This record gives sequence, C-alpha cells and structure tokens, in this order.
Amino acid sequence: TGASWAGDGFYYSRYDAPADGHLLSAKNENHKVYFHKVGTPQSQDVLIYEDKDNLQRFHTADTSEDERYLFIDISDRGKGKEGNALYFKDLSQKNSPLRPLIAEVSDDTYSAVEEINGKFLVETNHGAPRGRVVLIDPDKPAESDWKEIIPEGPDVLSHVSAAGGKLFANYMKDVTTRVRVYSMAGKLEHEVQLPGLGTASGFGGWRDDTSVFYSFSSYNYPPTIFNYDLKTQKSTLF
Repeated sequence: TGASWAGDGFYYSRYDAPADGHLLSAKNENHKVYFHKVGTPQSQDVLIYEDKDNLQRFHTADTSEDERYLFIDISDRGKGKEGNALYFKDLSQKNSPLRPLIAEVSDDTYSAVEEINGKFLVETNHGAPRGRVVLIDPDKPAESDWKEIIPEGPDVLSHVSAAGGKLFANYMKDVTTRVRVYSMAGKLEHEVQLPGLGTASGFGGWRDDTSVFYSFSSYNYPPTIFNYDLKTQKSTLF
C-alpha cells in the first residue's frame, strides 16, 4: 500500500506473499512496514515494523517533509475500533527506537499534520467530536501536556493541511466547505474566498510554497482546479 519517500528509498506497507497453491485463499494478516532502497531487489527490503500479537491491525507509514521523522499509523478495524494509534521514529538518529506518540488504538483518530522544532501538530477528535489541532511534545506525550492550537468549534473539522507556513483548516458548515487559514501558532488569519457555495479539497504543499492548489465543485459548478496565492489571498483558474 501507499509509499512515503525518504532519502534514497521509500517506506511502504504490505502483507507477506501467499504460499504456492494459496494465491486466492491466504489470509491478509500481519501487515508490515518495510523500507525499500531504490535500485535493490525487494528481497533486500528492511522490515521496519510488524505486530505479531495483533495480526489484523493495519499499518501505514508517512514521513515528515524534511524526512527526519517516520510516522506509523496503526488501526484495528478487526476489533471494531474506529480510531488509531500513532508511533514515530527519528530517522536522523541511527538505530533510534520506534516510540509511541499515541500508544493505544481507540475510537479516537490522530493524524500528524506538521513537525515544528521537534514537536508535532496533530489533528484529532479526542475530547473534541468536531475535531481540533493540538501540539504534542514527543518527550512529554501525556494529554495533560498537549497544547491546543486550533480548538474545537461549532463546525466539523474535515481536514487540516500545512503549506507555506500556514495551516489550512477545512470545515463543513451547512453542507458546504469553509476553509480557514491559521498561523502555525493557531491564530486565525482569514477565510479563503471560494468561488461559491460548494465542496473544496486540496490546499496541501511544501513549507516554502507561495501558493497552493485546490479543487472546487458544486451542483452548478463543474470540478475545477484553482491556484490560491498566499500573499494576495486570491484564487485563479488553473
């Protein structure tokens, strides 16, 4: 499944190949995370993570923009859990351990949005059914030490992305998308003026980007790609 680039290779998840004679009957169990170095055979891939005690768990890997941190999202739908645990590894340190940021799988969701000076911005619905963003220090991951960056509001937070040194918070209000731009410290700066009432998605990018792309559509507006200028706060048709 999906891969995340890092250095001279990428992290990805997969199940073991089924044994001969069981190509269509083998169980999808023990989902593992590997690192593949480009130019080498898959047989040399390095096993990064597996959980033999929880064979039905699903593990996905992602890296921070600077490729310093590896994040592993762990879900357990086999036990009816709607949320996930979240582990991380400091790739700048040789043989560094995989450490829990969120140790247990529950019905609450956690998604790493951005890394700021060794701390992690995390989107979560823990203690906030409509969603919020918190800053977690990996050396002090207890909930009592979390710093709230974007608190829960009256509208449902659908997704948060980071680009150009800003946070783009995608909300659902009255069955339409509202996108609000925050500083990394959580200060509301402005709302993106969309082409109309409809659905928008995108707004991802790199830290040094000066613009981002998004898609917009509605009942009377075909799916269209726009470029949003962070300085002028204006959208242009792409």
